Amino acid sequence: MRWKVAILSTDGQPQFLGGIKRVCSMLGECWMESGEAEVEFITFTESDIRKPMIGRIAQTFFPNASNYCARENVEFLVNKLNGEGFSILFNPHVEEQPLNELVAEVRQRVEAKVVCALHFPPTHNRDVVRESFFISYALGGNVLAWLLQSALWLKYKLYGLRVTAREEMVKHVRTIENCDRFVVLSKHFLPFFPAEVRDKIVSINNPSPCSVEVDAASIEREKRNEVVWCGRMDITGMKRVDRMLRVWKQVGRLRPNWTLRIMGSGDVKLIKNLVARHHIPGVMVEGFCEPWQHYRHAKILCCTSTDEGWGMVLVEAMSRGCVPMAFDSYASVHDIINDGVNGVLVKPFSIGEYSRKLIELIDDDEHRRTMAAQGLESISRFNTPMIARQWLKLFGQIFDIRNNS
Repeated sequence: MRWKVAILSTDGQPQFLGGIKRVCSMLGECWMESGEAEVEFITFTESDIRKPMIGRIAQTFFPNASNYCARENVEFLVNKLNGEGFSILFNPHVEEQPLNELVAEVRQRVEAKVVCALHFPPTHNRDVVRESFFISYALGGNVLAWLLQSALWLKYKLYGLRVTAREEMVKHVRTIENCDRFVVLSKHFLPFFPAEVRDKIVSINNPSPCSVEVDAASIEREKRNEVVWCGRMDITGMKRVDRMLRVWKQVGRLRPNWTLRIMGSGDVKLIKNLVARHHIPGVMVEGFCEPWQHYRHAKILCCTSTDEGWGMVLVEAMSRGCVPMAFDSYASVHDIINDGVNGVLVKPFSIGEYSRKLIELIDDDEHRRTMAAQGLESISRFNTPMIARQWLKLFGQIFDIRNNS
């Protein structure tokens, strides 16, 4: 069967290819190249930038850019799916509740089967909020701010955490009930869901956007004494670059012949000011840039996130011979890092242990090279054609089950 797949997109900045759309583009182009599917993006955006193509994939836009569930959007999507014979409606943005409501209404009126995907851990909201208290670089020496933070933390601990957890899971269950299959990024996420909906849930890892084109020895020759950090440069959200600065404040002083390069979007001026104010040595703040050239020269990639759905940056860096380090704070990290074999995991969120393990990795060059080579071999599990075939197999299973029911 040749599939016709409509991929929903919420794209506030269509001039950039964000994480979810990037993954969808990789899968869609792979399906098209194999000749097994036609693919089209159907995008909701308030931006005036309206690209007709994303790579080789056509893109159309909802008529009402201010309200997901507007009647004209519902009718537009129903008519498009039925009129053009789409077999799969793919919603990779289940964190957008109004979009879930649109999909639930449309599903009752179309022949296409609905597949939803969660690109975050099922406990994402509670995890990020729980770890957003007592951030020293944000509060500074303001005693009143620390006291207020303590009161907010106590309120969240006693009441907010339970409410957030309940609301988060209710939303997931409602979405699962209104689709044919619900995809998560790791098998380790499955136990978080109620048993009564798990028969609809499937785990499929993210594809890797990169391939290993040279051997470990050739990659090693280009390495420098450099550590890289790549992500959205926030100190209160999910990526938490402030933790990396606290780690490097210790490591940089003890290993002055090494440097830390920070890459990503965000408030570059704020990060540079923090580096200067806290006298953190050997830090280069690049801001938004093409990371591949820096992966090529770096020996170690550090991730300090509270939470990740997948951790694409880990796989990307491994493909260029960087050994990844991350907090053992989200379940899917175990799909990527085998601690001590192809990377390093650290107890959440111990700055002292992270610093100690980073120094050990810096000092043990032979072990680092061995782990880098293991990393190059291990990421073949995530090559895009292999992951794309898992999705096509899932589409087939949906239709076989429905046709036999």
